[in-house]
Amino acid sequence: MACTGIGSNSSSAATPSKPNIVFILADDLGWRDVGCLGSTYFKTLNMDALSKRGMIFTQAYATNPLCSPSRASIMSGQYPARIGMTQAAGHLPNVIIQQSVQARGKPDQKSLADNSVTWLPTNLVTLAEIVGAPLLTNQIMDGRSFLPVLKG
Repeated sequence: MACTGIGSNSSSAATPSKPNIVFILADDLGWRDVGCLGSTYFKTLNMDALSKRGMIFTQAYATNPLCSPSRASIMSGQYPARIGMTQAAGHLPNVIIQQSVQARGKPDQKSLADNSVTWLPTNLVTLAEIVGAPLLTNQIMDGRSFLPVLKG
């Protein structure tokens, strides 16, 4: 689900300003799990208040059913396979920059597995860089914070 709040950070109509954009991506959230989209079971008062002041996008396409590749595609604007992030590996402690394919499989193995990258390439321009959001963070539930401008 993605909800955005868009507003101006300037009170003057003559002075152009950058918009304030809040993009919320929640893994494993059903389309009707928030009040602003019809939930009567879950109480999502803050999400409902935010949605009243901004825009809600209700039609979306996930580029991958896994969290890391989906987030990488949103940050990069490219399909996960193109940038080499095809597995949920973005949270792993080891850093893999170059994708590779398993050299040999076992006799009973039907396909070769790839070693997915865990970080975006440093030369890739991200959404955070395009909109000029140096303080944009990807906050994970365990409290760790990864800056998209650092490709994390």
